[in-house]
Amino acid sequence: MPMSGHFPFSLFKKWAICWSLRNLAHPSLSVEPSVITETDSVTLHCQPPYFTSDSLCYFILNGVVQSSSTCVQTVRGSDLLKDQSPPAQVKVQCFYTINGKWTNSLYSNGQTVTIHNLAHPSLSVEPSVITETDSVTLHCQPPYFTSDSLCYFILNGVVQSSSTCVQTVRGSDLLKDQSPPAQVKVQCFYTINGKWTNSLYSNGQTVTIHNLAHPSLSVEPSVITETDSVTLHCQPPYFTSDSLCYFILNGVVQSSSTCVQTVRGSDLLKDQSPPAQVKVQCFYTINGKWTNSLYSNGQTVTIHNLTRPSLSVEPSVIIEIDSVTLHCQPPDFASESLCSFILNGVIQSSSPCVQTVRGSDLLKDQSPPAQVKVQCFYTINGKWTNSPHSSEQTVIIQKQ
Repeated sequence: MPMSGHFPFSLFKKWAICWSLRNLAHPSLSVEPSVITETDSVTLHCQPPYFTSDSLCYFILNGVVQSSSTCVQTVRGSDLLKDQSPPAQVKVQCFYTINGKWTNSLYSNGQTVTIHNLAHPSLSVEPSVITETDSVTLHCQPPYFTSDSLCYFILNGVVQSSSTCVQTVRGSDLLKDQSPPAQVKVQCFYTINGKWTNSLYSNGQTVTIHNLAHPSLSVEPSVITETDSVTLHCQPPYFTSDSLCYFILNGVVQSSSTCVQTVRGSDLLKDQSPPAQVKVQCFYTINGKWTNSLYSNGQTVTIHNLTRPSLSVEPSVIIEIDSVTLHCQPPDFASESLCSFILNGVIQSSSPCVQTVRGSDLLKDQSPPAQVKVQCFYTINGKWTNSPHSSEQTVIIQKQ
Protein backbone atom coordinates (compact mmCIF):
# COMPACT_ATOMS: atom_id res chain seq x y z
CA MET A 1 0.00 0.00 0.00
CA PRO A 2 1.58 3.30 -0.97
CA MET A 3 2.60 5.79 1.75
CA SER A 4 0.40 8.89 2.07
CA GLY A 5 1.91 12.30 2.25
CA HIS A 6 1.42 12.45 6.05
CA PHE A 7 3.18 9.98 8.39
CA PRO A 8 0.86 9.10 11.35
CA PHE A 9 2.05 10.84 14.57
CA SER A 10 1.59 7.73 16.73
CA LEU A 11 3.92 5.73 14.49
CA PHE A 12 6.38 8.61 14.40
CA LYS A 13 6.41 8.73 18.22
CA LYS A 14 7.06 5.00 18.48
CA TRP A 15 9.83 5.28 15.89
CA ALA A 16 11.44 8.23 17.74
CA ILE A 17 11.37 6.39 21.04
CA CYS A 18 12.89 3.26 19.52
CA TRP A 19 15.53 5.37 17.75
CA SER A 20 16.38 7.17 21.01
CA LEU A 21 16.59 3.98 23.04
CA ARG A 22 18.85 2.39 20.49
CA ASN A 23 21.14 5.38 20.42
CA LEU A 24 21.18 6.26 24.14
CA ALA A 25 22.73 3.19 25.73
CA HIS A 26 22.62 2.87 29.50
CA PRO A 27 25.38 4.58 31.52
CA SER A 28 27.48 2.93 34.21
CA LEU A 29 27.16 4.05 37.84
CA SER A 30 29.78 3.89 40.59
CA VAL A 31 29.32 4.68 44.29
CA GLU A 32 32.19 5.43 46.67
CA PRO A 33 32.06 4.35 49.42
CA SER A 34 29.19 1.86 49.32
CA VAL A 35 28.88 1.57 53.13
CA ILE A 36 28.39 4.79 55.15
CA THR A 37 26.71 6.24 58.23
CA GLU A 38 24.01 8.91 58.35
CA THR A 39 26.58 11.68 58.74
CA ASP A 40 28.90 10.38 56.01
CA SER A 41 28.59 11.20 52.31
CA VAL A 42 28.66 9.00 49.23
CA THR A 43 29.84 10.17 45.80
CA LEU A 44 27.80 8.93 42.83
CA HIS A 45 29.43 9.00 39.40
CA CYS A 46 27.20 8.47 36.35
CA GLN A 47 29.23 7.67 33.23
CA PRO A 48 27.37 7.91 29.90
CA PRO A 49 29.05 6.15 26.97
CA TYR A 50 29.14 9.58 25.24
CA PHE A 51 28.50 13.10 26.48
CA THR A 52 28.09 16.59 25.02
CA SER A 53 27.98 20.11 26.44
CA ASP A 54 24.18 20.16 26.62
CA SER A 55 23.86 16.67 28.09
CA LEU A 56 22.38 16.16 31.53
CA CYS A 57 22.59 13.30 34.05
CA TYR A 58 19.79 12.33 36.44
CA PHE A 59 20.19 10.35 39.67
CA ILE A 60 17.33 8.30 41.13
CA LEU A 61 17.89 8.34 44.90
CA ASN A 62 15.32 6.43 46.92
CA GLY A 63 12.60 7.40 44.38
CA VAL A 64 13.72 11.04 44.13
CA VAL A 65 15.24 12.29 40.84
CA GLN A 66 18.08 14.83 41.00
CA SER A 67 19.83 16.30 37.95
CA SER A 68 23.52 17.11 37.50
CA SER A 69 25.32 18.76 34.61
CA THR A 70 28.62 17.22 35.79
CA CYS A 71 27.22 13.70 36.22
CA VAL A 72 28.73 13.59 39.72
CA GLN A 73 26.61 13.89 42.85
CA THR A 74 27.66 13.85 46.51
CA VAL A 75 24.86 12.93 48.94
CA ARG A 76 24.74 12.57 52.72
CA GLY A 77 23.47 9.32 54.20
CA SER A 78 20.66 11.18 56.00
CA ASP A 79 19.41 12.60 52.66
CA LEU A 80 19.39 9.17 51.06
CA LEU A 81 17.35 7.62 53.88
CA LYS A 82 14.15 9.65 53.19
CA ASP A 83 11.59 8.10 55.60
CA GLN A 84 13.80 5.18 56.63
CA SER A 85 15.97 4.68 59.69
CA PRO A 86 19.39 3.04 59.62
CA PRO A 87 20.46 0.33 59.20
CA ALA A 88 19.08 0.50 55.65
CA GLN A 89 19.99 -0.28 52.07
CA VAL A 90 19.15 2.31 49.43
CA LYS A 91 19.14 1.50 45.71
CA VAL A 92 20.47 4.22 43.38
CA GLN A 93 20.45 4.49 39.57
CA CYS A 94 21.06 7.11 36.91
CA PHE A 95 20.19 8.01 33.31
CA TYR A 96 21.01 10.87 30.93
CA THR A 97 19.86 12.95 27.98
CA ILE A 98 21.86 14.26 25.02
CA ASN A 99 21.45 17.33 22.74
CA GLY A 100 18.26 18.48 24.43
CA LYS A 101 16.27 15.41 23.33
CA TRP A 102 13.20 14.87 25.40
CA THR A 103 13.73 11.14 25.81
CA ASN A 104 15.86 9.51 28.48
CA SER A 105 18.61 6.94 28.09
CA LEU A 106 18.28 3.43 29.46
CA TYR A 107 18.78 3.26 33.22
CA SER A 108 22.20 2.42 34.60
CA ASN A 109 22.97 -0.67 36.60
CA GLY A 110 21.51 -0.46 40.10
CA GLN A 111 23.92 0.13 42.99
CA THR A 112 23.22 -0.28 46.68
CA VAL A 113 24.37 2.09 49.42
CA THR A 114 24.29 0.57 52.91
CA ILE A 115 23.68 3.11 55.68
CA HIS A 116 24.63 2.17 59.24
CA ASN A 117 24.06 4.16 62.36
CA LEU A 118 27.26 2.84 63.94
CA ALA A 119 30.47 4.54 62.82
CA HIS A 120 33.65 2.49 62.70
CA PRO A 121 35.81 2.19 65.85
CA SER A 122 39.56 2.69 66.02
CA LEU A 123 41.86 -0.22 66.88
CA SER A 124 45.27 -0.12 68.55
CA VAL A 125 47.72 -3.00 69.08
CA GLU A 126 50.56 -2.93 71.61
CA PRO A 127 53.16 -4.16 70.84
CA SER A 128 52.83 -4.78 67.11
CA VAL A 129 55.86 -7.13 66.92
CA ILE A 130 55.93 -10.19 69.22
CA THR A 131 57.06 -13.81 69.46
CA GLU A 132 54.87 -16.90 69.84
CA THR A 133 55.16 -16.80 73.63
CA ASP A 134 54.54 -13.04 73.92
CA SER A 135 51.10 -11.43 74.13
CA VAL A 136 49.58 -8.48 72.28
CA THR A 137 46.88 -6.22 73.74
CA LEU A 138 44.13 -5.15 71.33
CA HIS A 139 42.07 -2.08 72.23
CA CYS A 140 38.87 -1.44 70.23
CA GLN A 141 37.60 2.13 70.73
CA PRO A 142 34.01 2.82 69.55
CA PRO A 143 33.11 6.51 69.09
CA TYR A 144 30.28 5.94 71.61
CA PHE A 145 29.58 3.09 74.03
CA THR A 146 26.84 2.00 76.44
CA SER A 147 26.51 -0.62 79.18
CA ASP A 148 25.00 -3.20 76.82
CA SER A 149 27.50 -2.61 74.01
CA LEU A 150 29.80 -5.37 72.88
CA CYS A 151 33.04 -5.36 70.91
CA TYR A 152 34.15 -8.10 68.53
CA PHE A 153 37.72 -8.82 67.43
CA ILE A 154 38.48 -10.50 64.10
CA LEU A 155 41.71 -12.43 64.70
CA ASN A 156 43.00 -14.38 61.71
CA GLY A 157 39.41 -15.03 60.58
CA VAL A 158 38.17 -15.96 64.08
CA VAL A 159 35.69 -13.62 65.83
CA GLN A 160 36.02 -13.14 69.61
CA SER A 161 33.74 -10.93 71.68
CA SER A 162 34.64 -8.67 74.60
CA SER A 163 32.43 -6.57 76.86
CA THR A 164 35.45 -4.44 77.86
CA CYS A 165 36.64 -3.86 74.25
CA VAL A 166 40.13 -4.94 75.32
CA GLN A 167 41.58 -8.32 74.37
CA THR A 168 44.97 -9.81 75.24
CA VAL A 169 46.08 -12.62 72.92
CA ARG A 170 49.21 -14.79 72.79
CA GLY A 171 51.17 -14.96 69.56
CA SER A 172 50.60 -18.72 69.34
CA ASP A 173 46.81 -18.21 69.47
CA LEU A 174 46.94 -15.60 66.71
CA LEU A 175 48.93 -17.87 64.38
CA LYS A 176 46.13 -20.45 63.95
CA ASP A 177 47.57 -22.82 61.25
CA GLN A 178 50.57 -20.62 60.42
CA SER A 179 54.17 -20.86 61.55
CA PRO A 180 56.32 -17.85 62.43
CA PRO A 181 57.56 -15.60 61.01
CA ALA A 182 54.05 -14.44 60.07
CA GLN A 183 51.92 -11.33 59.82
CA VAL A 184 48.37 -11.50 61.14
CA LYS A 185 45.73 -8.87 60.30
CA VAL A 186 43.32 -7.92 63.09
CA GLN A 187 40.17 -5.78 63.06
CA CYS A 188 37.22 -5.04 65.34
CA PHE A 189 33.60 -3.90 65.27
CA TYR A 190 30.88 -3.35 67.87
CA THR A 191 27.14 -3.35 68.58
CA ILE A 192 25.08 -0.95 70.74
CA ASN A 193 21.78 -1.31 72.61
CA GLY A 194 21.26 -4.87 71.44
CA LYS A 195 20.75 -3.83 67.80
CA TRP A 196 21.15 -6.69 65.37
CA THR A 197 23.43 -4.75 63.06
CA ASN A 198 27.19 -4.43 63.43
CA SER A 199 29.18 -1.24 63.20
CA LEU A 200 31.55 -0.60 60.33
CA TYR A 201 34.85 -2.42 60.73
CA SER A 202 37.81 -0.66 62.31
CA ASN A 203 41.02 0.12 60.52
CA GLY A 204 43.09 -3.02 59.91
CA GLN A 205 46.20 -3.51 62.07
CA THR A 206 49.01 -6.00 61.54
CA VAL A 207 50.72 -8.05 64.26
CA THR A 208 54.10 -9.49 63.24
CA ILE A 209 55.01 -12.75 65.00
CA HIS A 210 58.65 -13.86 65.11
CA ASN A 211 60.03 -17.07 66.55
CA LEU A 212 63.24 -15.41 67.74
CA ALA A 213 63.06 -13.11 70.76
CA HIS A 214 65.24 -10.01 70.82
CA PRO A 215 68.77 -10.20 72.29
CA SER A 216 70.27 -7.75 74.76
CA LEU A 217 73.22 -5.54 73.76
CA SER A 218 75.94 -4.05 75.95
CA VAL A 219 78.65 -1.55 74.97
CA GLU A 220 81.82 -0.95 76.97
CA PRO A 221 82.82 1.83 77.24
CA SER A 222 79.97 3.96 75.91
CA VAL A 223 82.13 7.12 75.58
CA ILE A 224 85.30 6.95 73.47
CA THR A 225 87.52 8.95 71.13
CA GLU A 226 88.28 8.25 67.47
CA THR A 227 91.39 6.27 68.39
CA ASP A 228 89.72 4.26 71.18
CA SER A 229 87.75 1.05 70.70
CA VAL A 230 84.37 -0.07 72.01
CA THR A 231 83.42 -3.70 72.67
CA LEU A 232 79.86 -4.70 71.67
CA HIS A 233 78.37 -7.84 73.24
CA CYS A 234 75.17 -9.24 71.71
CA GLN A 235 73.44 -11.73 74.04
CA PRO A 236 70.69 -13.89 72.48
CA PRO A 237 68.30 -15.59 74.94
CA TYR A 238 69.42 -18.93 73.41
CA PHE A 239 72.28 -19.84 71.13
CA THR A 240 73.54 -22.87 69.19
CA SER A 241 76.74 -23.78 67.33
CA ASP A 242 75.36 -22.61 63.96
CA SER A 243 73.91 -19.36 65.29
CA LEU A 244 75.20 -16.03 64.06
CA CYS A 245 75.01 -12.50 65.47
CA TYR A 246 74.77 -9.34 63.39
CA PHE A 247 75.70 -5.82 64.54
CA ILE A 248 74.13 -2.73 62.97
CA LEU A 249 76.79 -0.03 63.24
CA ASN A 250 75.78 3.35 61.81
CA GLY A 251 73.69 1.60 59.14
CA VAL A 252 76.36 -0.99 58.32
CA VAL A 253 75.68 -4.66 59.20
CA GLN A 254 78.60 -6.80 60.41
CA SER A 255 78.33 -10.48 61.38
CA SER A 256 80.05 -12.33 64.23
CA SER A 257 79.99 -16.01 65.16
CA THR A 258 81.09 -15.14 68.71
CA CYS A 259 78.49 -12.35 69.20
CA VAL A 260 81.29 -10.04 70.37
CA GLN A 261 82.60 -7.20 68.21
CA THR A 262 85.36 -4.69 68.93
CA VAL A 263 85.21 -1.52 66.81
CA ARG A 264 87.37 1.61 66.69
CA GLY A 265 85.69 4.98 67.05
CA SER A 266 86.92 6.06 63.61
CA ASP A 267 85.22 3.03 62.01
CA LEU A 268 81.93 3.80 63.76
CA LEU A 269 81.90 7.42 62.57
CA LYS A 270 81.52 6.59 58.87
CA ASP A 271 81.02 10.04 57.23
CA GLN A 272 80.62 11.93 60.53
CA SER A 273 83.09 13.99 62.50
CA PRO A 274 83.35 13.98 66.28
CA PRO A 275 81.72 14.88 68.56
CA ALA A 276 79.03 12.41 67.44
CA GLN A 277 76.60 9.87 68.81
CA VAL A 278 76.29 6.56 66.98
CA LYS A 279 73.37 4.18 67.55
CA VAL A 280 74.20 0.47 67.55
CA GLN A 281 71.91 -2.58 67.61
CA CYS A 282 72.16 -6.32 67.02
CA PHE A 283 70.08 -9.33 66.00
CA TYR A 284 70.77 -13.04 65.45
CA THR A 285 69.75 -16.17 63.57
CA ILE A 286 69.53 -19.76 64.86
CA ASN A 287 69.87 -23.19 63.22
CA GLY A 288 70.34 -21.73 59.77
CA LYS A 289 66.82 -20.27 59.70
CA TRP A 290 66.42 -17.54 57.10
CA THR A 291 64.51 -15.24 59.44
CA ASN A 292 66.14 -12.73 61.77
CA SER A 293 65.37 -12.26 65.43
CA LEU A 294 63.83 -9.08 66.74
CA TYR A 295 66.35 -6.26 67.10
CA SER A 296 68.05 -5.67 70.42
CA ASN A 297 67.62 -2.55 72.49
CA GLY A 298 69.39 0.42 70.90
CA GLN A 299 72.61 1.59 72.55
CA THR A 300 74.47 4.82 71.91
CA VAL A 301 78.24 5.21 71.60
CA THR A 302 79.44 8.79 72.08
CA ILE A 303 82.62 9.62 70.15
CA HIS A 304 84.53 12.67 71.39
CA ASN A 305 87.48 14.46 69.93
CA LEU A 306 88.65 15.23 73.47
CA THR A 307 91.00 12.68 75.02
CA ARG A 308 90.74 11.89 78.71
CA PRO A 309 92.64 14.02 81.24
CA SER A 310 94.87 12.73 84.02
CA LEU A 311 94.05 13.41 87.67
CA SER A 312 96.42 13.70 90.63
CA VAL A 313 95.51 14.02 94.32
CA GLU A 314 97.90 15.35 96.97
CA PRO A 315 97.92 14.04 99.61
CA SER A 316 95.81 10.91 99.09
CA VAL A 317 95.41 10.19 102.84
CA ILE A 318 93.94 12.92 105.11
CA ILE A 319 91.70 13.50 108.12
CA GLU A 320 88.42 15.45 108.16
CA ILE A 321 90.01 18.81 108.94
CA ASP A 322 92.74 18.43 106.32
CA SER A 323 92.47 19.45 102.67
CA VAL A 324 93.40 17.61 99.48
CA THR A 325 94.48 19.31 96.25
CA LEU A 326 93.06 17.85 93.03
CA HIS A 327 94.85 18.63 89.78
CA CYS A 328 93.06 17.82 86.50
CA GLN A 329 95.48 17.82 83.53
CA PRO A 330 93.86 17.86 80.06
CA PRO A 331 96.23 16.78 77.23
CA ASP A 332 95.21 19.91 75.31
CA PHE A 333 93.95 23.03 76.96
CA ALA A 334 92.94 26.55 75.95
CA SER A 335 92.17 29.68 77.91
CA GLU A 336 88.41 29.16 77.61
CA SER A 337 88.58 25.57 78.81
CA LEU A 338 86.87 24.47 82.00
CA CYS A 339 87.56 21.51 84.28
CA SER A 340 84.92 19.76 86.35
CA PHE A 341 85.58 17.51 89.35
CA ILE A 342 83.26 14.67 90.40
CA LEU A 343 83.56 14.50 94.18
CA ASN A 344 81.45 11.80 95.81
CA GLY A 345 78.79 12.24 93.08
CA VAL A 346 78.84 16.06 93.23
CA ILE A 347 80.22 18.02 90.24
CA GLN A 348 82.24 21.17 90.91
CA SER A 349 83.72 23.31 88.13
CA SER A 350 87.03 25.10 88.27
CA SER A 351 89.18 27.30 86.08
CA PRO A 352 92.12 26.81 86.33
CA CYS A 353 91.96 23.02 86.71
CA VAL A 354 92.97 22.86 90.37
CA GLN A 355 90.60 22.26 93.26
CA THR A 356 91.33 22.21 97.00
CA VAL A 357 88.73 20.40 99.12
CA ARG A 358 88.46 19.69 102.86
CA GLY A 359 88.04 16.12 103.98
CA SER A 360 84.72 16.97 105.70
CA ASP A 361 83.31 18.30 102.40
CA LEU A 362 84.34 15.13 100.58
CA LEU A 363 82.64 12.85 103.12
CA LYS A 364 79.08 14.05 102.33
CA ASP A 365 76.89 11.66 104.39
CA GLN A 366 79.74 9.31 105.34
CA SER A 367 81.77 9.07 108.52
CA PRO A 368 85.50 8.37 108.65
CA PRO A 369 87.25 6.13 108.05
CA ALA A 370 86.09 6.29 104.41
CA GLN A 371 87.34 6.06 100.85
CA VAL A 372 86.05 8.66 98.39
CA LYS A 373 86.36 8.25 94.60
CA VAL A 374 87.15 11.37 92.59
CA GLN A 375 87.32 11.99 88.84
CA CYS A 376 87.48 14.94 86.47
CA PHE A 377 86.66 15.92 82.89
CA TYR A 378 86.92 19.08 80.79
CA THR A 379 85.50 21.06 77.88
CA ILE A 380 87.34 23.14 75.27
CA ASN A 381 86.37 26.17 73.16
CA GLY A 382 82.83 26.30 74.50
CA LYS A 383 81.94 22.95 72.89
CA TRP A 384 78.77 21.41 74.27
CA THR A 385 80.40 18.04 74.75
CA ASN A 386 82.53 16.91 77.67
CA SER A 387 85.78 14.97 77.47
CA PRO A 388 85.87 11.37 78.67
CA HIS A 389 86.27 11.09 82.42
CA SER A 390 89.73 10.71 83.92
CA SER A 391 90.73 7.52 85.68
CA GLU A 392 89.38 7.27 89.22
CA GLN A 393 91.52 8.31 92.14
CA THR A 394 90.87 7.47 95.78
CA VAL A 395 91.12 9.83 98.76
CA ILE A 396 91.32 8.04 102.13
CA ILE A 397 89.86 10.00 105.03
CA GLN A 398 90.86 8.71 108.42
CA LYS A 399 89.61 9.43 111.92
CA GLN A 400 91.40 12.13 113.84
